[in-house]
Amino acid sequence: MASVYKRNGSSIWQASYLVPSSDGGPPRQIRRSTGKKNEREAKAVAAEFERDALKEAGLTDDRCRKIQAILVRAGEDAAKMTLNATKARGYLAQILSVSTGEDMPAFTVRTWTAEWQARKLPNVAQATKARYKGSLKTFLEWLGDRADLPLESVPVSQIREFRDFLEEGGRGARTCQFYVADVGSVFRAAVREGLITYNPVSALEPRSNAPEVKRLPFSVQEVQRLLGAAPSIEWKGVILVGAFTGLRLGDASSLQWEAIDLTRGIITTVPAKTKRKGRVLTIPMHPEVRAYFAKAKSKGRTDGPVFPDLAKIFVKGRNGLSRQFKEIMEAAKVAQNVSKPKPSGPADTPSSKRRHKLPERSFHSLRHTFTSWLANADVAPELRMKLTGHTTADIHAGYTHHELATLADAVTKLPKLSHG
Repeated sequence: MASVYKRNGSSIWQASYLVPSSDGGPPRQIRRSTGKKNEREAKAVAAEFERDALKEAGLTDDRCRKIQAILVRAGEDAAKMTLNATKARGYLAQILSVSTGEDMPAFTVRTWTAEWQARKLPNVAQATKARYKGSLKTFLEWLGDRADLPLESVPVSQIREFRDFLEEGGRGARTCQFYVADVGSVFRAAVREGLITYNPVSALEPRSNAPEVKRLPFSVQEVQRLLGAAPSIEWKGVILVGAFTGLRLGDASSLQWEAIDLTRGIITTVPAKTKRKGRVLTIPMHPEVRAYFAKAKSKGRTDGPVFPDLAKIFVKGRNGLSRQFKEIMEAAKVAQNVSKPKPSGPADTPSSKRRHKLPERSFHSLRHTFTSWLANADVAPELRMKLTGHTTADIHAGYTHHELATLADAVTKLPKLSHG
């Protein structure tokens, strides 16, 4: 809106107003004399100067009046201390609509989460898709009616409360990290698109002392009992694959026949965890695995999933494959070795008042079993890493569990020192 002022020592009022820049840059401020000594007459002239300039720039009087009216209402709310983020965004949306005819994208937490999933999920692996769905469903259910508030209404304190809620529900530290990271991906995408100015998850302080789940391998006898307790021929095959290839449960259960080369005796696959990097894993078959595949193929199975029934089931969930394997462990009388590590959070958080129960044995323990069997058979670390797909020695070391007899035998091979 045009204004008027006087220069020092002058009786003539000067006009000041903004004119849109022709090159799309910021508006230019114009100052020119009204030629009037009377303030009211000067204001009328200044308003006429501004109208002419805006008309020349393509802005009609009607549009200007509408925008000015919106700004006045925003100013009144600001003066009353009632202008909040939701109202400000509403005013901006109105101004954009009047100025360009475009609608400003307006998302609630729920609608943006749905939009993000529609874009993201078709391009990720099945296991990742299931994880995203589970994490975001839990977050929206926890928010309740707050999920229908504007996207920018979620503060970091709310994310912290969500993490505490997960921990109080008995979820492990790593699981909580995955849930929060998945929620963060949704907000990070919103920042990239300019829908919000910051990601509340990025401001969340990490747990500095979150416990790690220590995984233990199975013994030969325990693997034999697991095979004996397998409820189906498919489950027996998946357990054999886990023990003699080290593949994770999702990768083992979803193996395709095209990955099986019985002539050369190898399995060639791309694990879901490294699918984006296209890292191909080639694993020679153990005789028992090869015999299993040969028998299955003799029954006419030549394409599609090797384990068609199990391939249809998600790994996670109440009736997922992980849950089913837990039941197989119970039937085989193979202990989970549930541990109770120290609380995952500092003393002033809800997690400090309870302790997570973390199973040290699961299907993933077969991966540790495979690596440990290789180590106990004196297979070189670099070869073990190629077979398991580990990219660093530190990661691989966590999967290697030497049996006491093997370690004792290694110590006896060290040179003897003579001493008095």
